[in-house]
Amino acid sequence: MRILFCGQSRYPNNSDASTNRYIAIAKTMAFENEIIFINRIPLLENNYFSRNIDFKVIDVSNHKFRPKNFIKRFFLKLFATLFEFRTIRKLNQEKKIDWINIYTQYFGLCLFYYFLSKIFNFKTIFHYVEIRSEFKNRNIFYKLNDFLCDNYVMFLFDRYIPISHCINQQIKVKNKKAKTLVIPPICDFNYFKTLNCATTVEDAYFLYCGSAHYTEVIVFIIESFKKIEDKKGIKLYLVLSGEITTQLKKLIEKDEDKIIIFSRLDYEKLICFYKNALALLIPLRNTKQDEARFPQKIGEYVASNKIIISTNYGEVKYYFKDMDNALIANDYDVVLYKEKMQWVILNRSKTKKLEDNAFESGRKNFDIASYYNPVKIFMT
Repeated sequence: MRILFCGQSRYPNNSDASTNRYIAIAKTMAFENEIIFINRIPLLENNYFSRNIDFKVIDVSNHKFRPKNFIKRFFLKLFATLFEFRTIRKLNQEKKIDWINIYTQYFGLCLFYYFLSKIFNFKTIFHYVEIRSEFKNRNIFYKLNDFLCDNYVMFLFDRYIPISHCINQQIKVKNKKAKTLVIPPICDFNYFKTLNCATTVEDAYFLYCGSAHYTEVIVFIIESFKKIEDKKGIKLYLVLSGEITTQLKKLIEKDEDKIIIFSRLDYEKLICFYKNALALLIPLRNTKQDEARFPQKIGEYVASNKIIISTNYGEVKYYFKDMDNALIANDYDVVLYKEKMQWVILNRSKTKKLEDNAFESGRKNFDIASYYNPVKIFMT
């Protein structure tokens, strides 16, 4: 079958979570199928990070890298839909397109792909990863867009791949006939296992990786770390993408020797940072947004053969159990979370069993190999 992956524009860059998820799911569909990634807008910088290119990629504008000229960027965005239509039509003429995957936050693009499916008679899969109407401080355009996505997108496509049970339930409540397959954050465990990550770093550290946009969560982690009674020789590594707020900068200033910020790490180096950490941090809040989302990094954390420290909310409760394959605080509470970090420091000889349990359960739930057959059945 010929299968397209549309809506995103950063392949083969693997420095962001959405692209990594798309790549992982593409690998589950790749057996005996032709996979093509469609980049609708040139977003790659000349110094982008990438592993080997596994799949064919088409830049519909014929520009691989983001132009420095504003007018040129505006022009390419303005005509992106036309360029993409032309590309998909040509691909379909060469060889029948069987499926297209859609991963986008824009309802307008969803309508575009819906109409294309009717024109060219291919089937569609929508990747649903967040309840967008739960986002705060959005302008009128985005509020309307989020409302339309969360109330009507489940009527447009043939199949849906939600990232969480919560989103799956939302789809089913709106459209009982919708065909869904829940796929949590997945990655290639074999790839992680092949990396040689012998370290020259002398630090013992906890690590959090995520967007600087989640300021509240990062502040929570910093405050939890600061409350650890005896953290001599222990550091906190924050691998952040995006602009760091003034609030965070001020909070970190007092402990610059203990709290280290990293950004724009290449993927292999990031994985090695995971592998050499004491534990990997991913607290989830008791909010509708965190109940629905399931960070891509959780699968990568577990594939690194490390334990995660999280909270008992959202998808975590479906896959992890405290003191078995993870350390789970019962509440989103600084003191409770600090206690889990403290346990790691005081019981380093006992973490190996939890790490092994996490890896084995991860093989079952977060490894791409576990989804080859379910995805194949789902698409029949």
